[in-house]
Amino acid sequence: MVGFVAVTRAYTPFEEFWVTPPNGPSAGTTPPGMPSRHRITEPARRVHGDSLEALGRSLLVGDPLADALVAAYRGEVPGRLGRDVGRSLRAGVPPRGAPEALREYIDALFVPPPEVDWALVDRGADVMARSGVYGLLVLMNASLPLAYTAPAGVKPLVMTGDLVQMAPRRLFETLRFVLEMCVPGALRPGGDGWALTARVRLIHASVRDRLSRSPEWRAADWGVPINQFDMLGTNLAFSASFMQGMRRLGFSYAEDESRAVMELWRVSGHWIGVTPEWLVRTEGEGRRAAAAIMVCQEMPDDDSRALVESLLRVPFVPWATQTNRVMSTVYAALSRALIGNVYADALGYPHTPVAPILAGYRVAASASDWRRRSLPAGERIAVELGRASWRTALGVGLGGRPAEFRIPGRGGSVRSKRFLRGRSVPPRVAQAKAGRRTG
Repeated sequence: MVGFVAVTRAYTPFEEFWVTPPNGPSAGTTPPGMPSRHRITEPARRVHGDSLEALGRSLLVGDPLADALVAAYRGEVPGRLGRDVGRSLRAGVPPRGAPEALREYIDALFVPPPEVDWALVDRGADVMARSGVYGLLVLMNASLPLAYTAPAGVKPLVMTGDLVQMAPRRLFETLRFVLEMCVPGALRPGGDGWALTARVRLIHASVRDRLSRSPEWRAADWGVPINQFDMLGTNLAFSASFMQGMRRLGFSYAEDESRAVMELWRVSGHWIGVTPEWLVRTEGEGRRAAAAIMVCQEMPDDDSRALVESLLRVPFVPWATQTNRVMSTVYAALSRALIGNVYADALGYPHTPVAPILAGYRVAASASDWRRRSLPAGERIAVELGRASWRTALGVGLGGRPAEFRIPGRGGSVRSKRFLRGRSVPPRVAQAKAGRRTG
């Protein structure tokens, strides 16, 4: 009976903190000195109080440490920053003659967040990994679509063309990033996840540097590109939002498991440049922060819809290059069930009945979770099978080519030329880009 109610009742994300986001130019007000994207309604203020003003100020802050390093290399030959960072991460010290900004950056990467519990971080890695194929579905159909609902927040992805034109590869590189975070020991200084996060942080800084100097970037409306507000939102997409989606599918988390997942992503967020004041320790804090981010952003626009359309075209089966109509219908219905009707409607999802699809997934997922909890070696088996399924999906999705985390230089792409050939652009993406050129 409980499962039936969970499938059929009206659903909104982070429902205990839910407030309908501003919809239209007259909804809500923007506090003085903040970007116009930040709109506060009275219902939102009643639930979240003064935290919304503090969040608004974070739209004006990038990542000073990484930004200083990118600025120091602005006149260097393309590729030098990536090479120097790679050598520094391996050796623990910058190469001779490197700018002081690189030394400061590397030194900071050896200072973990306050009171980190490394055993809890490693436990969080296993808890994430055991989600297996269901975790992949939640990432694709819940975490990322919710992250793309903020129109201004997706502008860096759209303006760099990195998702709409490279949707399959971008999705599986995101999976590669998540997988690297979810290996015990990987986030300790010197670990593979730590090194990867240090590079992704500089990719963000390089894109921020380029867009900040672009005449197309509307700072008064959108704030700083890839700012603290949006970085926190992405971090919460992999933690609080992820666990919300998994619970919606029928999985359960004990309190210590929930804390472990949040500690994992607190450390990851620290390494990627989120300031300590925004990093949360508990799932409840994460849910409140994620809801606060969502309630002061306008509803999705054409760019949000184009990004999600690209995302839902990516198959998880080795024999397909993109989803067919049946697969797209199932993905859209599952995503609607995981993000709720308000955002699903705003993103242009079809009105497919979600109850039968969600019920089917919940039966299978609940059975899998029951076996994990009931069998003597169930936990170990679930973790091993989960990581194996992620690696298999990576192998299929990346087509045998390594994931590329290239630090761009001098306005270059985050991808080398061999990955930019033969890109397909979904129809809605082409229309959105054409509209920006002629509008």
